[in-house]
Amino acid sequence: SASHLNVNSSETHPNAFLPAGDEKHRYSFMIFVLKVYITDDCPTCQETKDLVAMLQEIFPNLQIDLLNLSNPNTIYPDSVFATPTFALNGRTIFLGNPSPAEMIACLQEEGIPMVE
Repeated sequence: SASHLNVNSSETHPNAFLPAGDEKHRYSFMIFVLKVYITDDCPTCQETKDLVAMLQEIFPNLQIDLLNLSNPNTIYPDSVFATPTFALNGRTIFLGNPSPAEMIACLQEEGIPMVE
């Protein structure tokens, strides 16, 4: 379910109130943050880094934070108990590496625009 977006009237984005049919621009004002949790000793986390690099190319509007749990200063939610974990806007979407196709399909389903 979509999280409620609080918008100050002074900061209202011009596309925030487009007619429902205008799908192309409907999400352009939303911020999507993908947090990806890894560790130094995770055997599949190099694959995770490669996946993240690919996603940054094809989803330019997606903010991706790669967070290393081997760093003692990394803050992470209780819901992260394995690596890699992928969380979109605070909601876990994958435990372990999805295939690139699975990840792309998931992000598209969330309405995140791909590169033109």
